Amino acid sequence: MDRDVSIGRVDVRELFCFTNVDVDIFMAVIDAFDAMVTDRPYRRALSLSKAKEEIKQGAGSQFDSQIVDAFLNMLDAKEETLLLTAGYSLQP
Repeated sequence: MDRDVSIGRVDVRELFCFTNVDVDIFMAVIDAFDAMVTDRPYRRALSLSKAKEEIKQGAGSQFDSQIVDAFLNMLDAKEETLLLTAGYSLQP
């Protein structure tokens, strides 16, 4: 199954080195992160650090722990480039 799994111009397959993991498993983490760092009509966006902490807290229950580790490691390594490419603001 080959689906369009990109965030902005960032290809999700580039973010993770998992070839045998169902795309939906790590899309859940990405979707939750996106929801947290985006303004909603009912609340302001969380800060990046708070969103990362929320994702971390969901590891092992809401999200697959290995996927969370890979996602957070990727964010730590390429945060500014990935988020700006995807259209997020880095302003506090």
